[in-house]
Amino acid sequence: FTKNKVAVCTNGVVISWPTEGVAGSGVHVLPYGLRKWLITDNHFHSNFDAIIFNGAPDGNFRGAIISNNLLDIGRRLFRGSLTNSTISGNVVENGNGDAVIQLDAGGHNLTITGNVIGGFDTNPGAHEPPRYAIRFTSTVAARNVTISANSFNWIRASAIRFDQSADKVSITDNSFDNFNHVKVNGH
Repeated sequence: FTKNKVAVCTNGVVISWPTEGVAGSGVHVLPYGLRKWLITDNHFHSNFDAIIFNGAPDGNFRGAIISNNLLDIGRRLFRGSLTNSTISGNVVENGNGDAVIQLDAGGHNLTITGNVIGGFDTNPGAHEPPRYAIRFTSTVAARNVTISANSFNWIRASAIRFDQSADKVSITDNSFDNFNHVKVNGH
């Protein structure tokens, strides 16, 4: 899914794991082709979520490259299940809601690098920035995750949140600017 303009819609790209026809085990569970996605060089101007990987068990959506996308208005760049994947070089300049990148399943062997993630510097009250830039929800135990060289800006709470355990996580060379607008010690 490359070089598209996705504008004035509820959600941009919604990819749902099939509920039938996927019996078996191992790497060749059909339809294997639905597991690997290249989503790059798109302009999202969608009111809610730009990219959703919906309904997959842990690890079924893997091998995705989500890169060089622009989200100039909307709640999230990504929500759903993701493993063995890269999110890089994206710009989210006007996010709002809970988390710009939200992992609900999977959450291991990920690289999140070189992104500009956050809200937008606007007049007070004109826009509510997102609560988090990256969030691993309570259904995800993050493992083997690299978060590097990102710019986190205009975040209501914490730039990165782990709701469950995190193991072998590297967070390096990021820039944090204008976060914890809620002024809570935990953030």
